Formats: sequence, structure tokens, C-alpha cells
Amino acid sequence: MKNLVKVKIIFLIIISLYSGCSEEFLERTPLGMETTATFYTSEDNAVQAVTACYAVMLFRGSFSRNFWAFGDVASDDTEAAGEVGGVDQPDMQRIDQMLHVPTNAYFFEYWRNIYEGINNCNIVLEKFPDADFNEDIKNRLMGEAKFLRAIYHFYLNAIFGGVPIITRVLPTEEYYSVPRNTIAEVLHQVQTDLQEAASALPDTYSSSGDDARATKGAARAYLLKALIFESSYAKNYSGDERFEGCEEKWDEAWNVAQQIIDSRVYELEPHYADLWTEAGDESREHIFRVVNAAINITGSEFINTPLVSSSHNTYQSVRAYWEWDTVTLDSIRIEGQILAWGLNAPTYNLAAEYEPGDQRKKISIVTDSDTIEIDPTASGVSIFRRAAPSYASPTKMNNAKYDPEPDEWAIRSFFRGPLDIKMFRYADVLLLAAEAALEPAVNQPDKATEYVNMIRTRARNSGNTGQPANMTSVTLNDVIHERRVELAMEAHRFFDIVRWGIAYDRLNGLYRATDTLGGTKGNPIEFFIGKHEFFPIPEEEIILSKGSIKQNPGY
Repeated sequence: MKNLVKVKIIFLIIISLYSGCSEEFLERTPLGMETTATFYTSEDNAVQAVTACYAVMLFRGSFSRNFWAFGDVASDDTEAAGEVGGVDQPDMQRIDQMLHVPTNAYFFEYWRNIYEGINNCNIVLEKFPDADFNEDIKNRLMGEAKFLRAIYHFYLNAIFGGVPIITRVLPTEEYYSVPRNTIAEVLHQVQTDLQEAASALPDTYSSSGDDARATKGAARAYLLKALIFESSYAKNYSGDERFEGCEEKWDEAWNVAQQIIDSRVYELEPHYADLWTEAGDESREHIFRVVNAAINITGSEFINTPLVSSSHNTYQSVRAYWEWDTVTLDSIRIEGQILAWGLNAPTYNLAAEYEPGDQRKKISIVTDSDTIEIDPTASGVSIFRRAAPSYASPTKMNNAKYDPEPDEWAIRSFFRGPLDIKMFRYADVLLLAAEAALEPAVNQPDKATEYVNMIRTRARNSGNTGQPANMTSVTLNDVIHERRVELAMEAHRFFDIVRWGIAYDRLNGLYRATDTLGGTKGNPIEFFIGKHEFFPIPEEEIILSKGSIKQNPGY
């Protein structure tokens, strides 16, 4: 049933990409084609238009690849991998070395994709008020568009540090003349949009095909995050003009967190491993996710199109299964591809962060020696070596969270993975609430301990080691640790260490196993305070703006 729902969603997205997301397209009037005057009068067309607002999240250049290069690979959690020595993605490797420049394609692709999504949202928000269909549905759809516009601005802001706020449809010539807003201004616009979206969105949807759409809880979760980010910037970057206008809003963040918790819509999945299965995509822990689809279509380049986010699974996973040979004492490849991508390789630093016995390490990180039980193949082999990431990962580890089991892939010979992109989990809400609880403005240390222990109890119940043990009290450092091991390789880490003001401490002098740029030994990362907290504005955008958009310091 879930696969049918996913195929339906992807079909709607494909249709939306080619017919629903372009104002210019809608203004053409060949025989039989709907015009802007009629397109939004149909509820079905309106749903299609909002689906186009979600569509950009599937793109390789947005959340299927580039986003976790910024959130994971740039941090101390992972590094660029793929092919021997990690040479598959040179632009990604330059990001993990802090050697990126404004012409890096990852920045241009992300910027363009996300602003396309913002434009789609603005089209909806301009056209829908005059549309003639059910008011309740109309208001909900406008709430979805406002939610998406908000989170698109939020992520652009976290990545580039102050971006143009676009809240209406702009002609091309005007778009390139819009200057950057400050970090605080963007966060304030995000908070306004999310508050308005929350008032229009439902707690849940009755149809299973709609369960990945934006909800009231999702809007509140991102509002919580936006308030925490602003508060962290204000606290940790006092006197830094980049963060002028940011205020500490810990009490507001706490109140929003309590609204989410008290709603009882969400809960922790009892077993951590179940979050990372196809069935687990529908867990009540997931507050917002990007729906993926593994469609059985041949041709290796299909994963590189903007239509299906199975590329997220493919880029993250190893895509090969092995058996241990007791004679040669080596792995024999049974199925899959040698030199598989597996671009998001965990670091030794991340692996060392887990406490002894914490089952989340084994669930999150795949190594050469891991094995899994699957149904017998035609050759009669029933136990496969989980993977051999040493072929493509210089750290000899890979991200297990997005490495589907063999029977979950749509095409076993090339692999198309089905797992959704998890954007926001209830565990994240609890840890953000714990962080706010420790601040003097909230002063709820017992609640901070309670929330952290909820996360640790679930981790303990996911294995048989009795670890990690509960804490009697927690500090901010405990929350920092818990966020790292709980949310590892989910594209949070870089943005977290920046807002905490500890990015220099965690990255400067760090060596990468994938440093083919620096020769065999490699060079340590040089992290420059005042520069590397944010990535450069794409060079193309600065040129096209004729100077209206200014580059970040140091680039």
C-alpha cells in the first residue's frame, strides 16, 4: 500500500513539474490548455500546484544530496567518500576540507533549486485567495505553501547566512536586484510564516496518502528550531555584526516545544533501528519527511534526474552485499556494485563519540564486518555480508541509516532505494526542548534531564547491553553529545556546531581520511572564524545581480 501511495505522490510531482510550477507556462494559451484564470479554480489543480512546492525537495541539488553535504560532510561527523580515495565528488571533498569557493556547483544548484521552490509557493499564495473552491481546503493548502516557503528560507539562511527574502512572485529582472536580508530578518520572516501556517494546518491527515504533508506539528517544530537558532546566534555571537538583530527567545522556544509535546501527536519509535526501514518511514516519530519512491525503471542516469529522490538512498548507501570466504579470509561480492557511491562516510571522530554499548552506533554506522540475514537467493546463500564500505570509504565505514536492506531495493542489479528523507523527528524536538530548559530564562533543569533520558532510554531499549544509562542531571555539553549520537548523519551537525559557536574547536586542525587534495598524508582543516560559519553565495548569483547581492566575508 505504501509503495502505491509513493508512486501516486511521485506521479503528481512529475505532472506538477511540467504543468503546475511555472507561471510563464501557465500564461501560454494554446488550444485546450488551461490559463491562470482557470487553473486555480479546480481543487485538483490547486493540490497539484502545492505539490509542485514540495517537488524541489526531491532534487539531487537540494535535499537528496547537496543539503547533507552542507549539514554532514562539512562537519566532524562525516566526510566525502565514493570510489577509491573518495574521489567521486571533488566539489563535495572541497566542502569537507573547507576549501570550497563561490563557483562550487553544490552552492549554485542548491540556491537555484530552493528559490524555485519559494517561487512556486509565492505563486500559490498569490493565486489562491481569489480561487473558487472549498475555503477550508484552500486555507490548508495556503498553509502548506507558507510552511514550505518558511523552511526554504530557513535552510538558505542556515547555509548562506542572510539571503534575499522573497515573499511575492517577481519578474526575472526584479529578482536579480533584490539585496540580501540579514540573518535576523530572515529568521523573523520564517517565524511569522510558520506561526501563520500552524494556524491553518491540521494536526494530522485522514488519508494515508497525505501523511507526509505539512501539519500543525511540523510548522511548530520548525518554529521551535528557528527560535532556537536565533537564540543561539544571539547568545554565542554577541558583537558579531552578521547576527545583529538576533535576540534570545528561549522562553518562546520552550512554550512552542510544550505545545508540540502536549499535543501527543508524536512519540518516540520504541526501537531505534525501526526508524530506518521502509515500514519505519510512517513512524509517529517523523514530524516531517520528504517522500521518496523507488520506481523500477532501468537506466543508471535515472537517479540523476530531478524526478525521484531514490538518489538520496543511492548516494548514501554502499549498494553491495558480500559473503565472508573462510578459505581466502576475504569478502566475496555476491550482489551489487564495487566502487559503489556511499558518499557520506562517518568519521573516526563520530564513531568515538558513542558511549560503549550504545546500540545507536551499530544501527547508524555500517562496517566491513557487519552481516544481515535475508531470504536465500538462487545460489542458496542466506547470510550476506552487510557491505564492504572500504571499497568506497576511506574510513571503512558508511551511513547505515539510508542503506536499505537487500529486499527493499526496487532494482537489485542497480538499486533504487525507497527510504524517505527524514527532515524532523520528535527526538529532535525533545533535545531542542532540553536545550531551552537549561537556559536561565526557562530554568527547568529537571525537564532537560527528563527529555534527554527519554532519548537514552529508547537507545538502551534498542539493544541488550543496558547502555546508555540514564543521567541524574544534564548540562549543555550532555545535550550537545546526545544530539550528535541521536541525530548522526541526518544533516544537523554542521549547523549545530556553528550556532553553538564551537565550529572552530571541532573542525580546525582536523584531518580527513579522504584528503586526496593534500597528498598521501593530507593537510589539516583550516577553519577561519568569521568566514567558514557560512558557505559562499554562488558566484553566478552575484554576477547576475550586478552587485546587488554581496559576497560573504572571506570569499
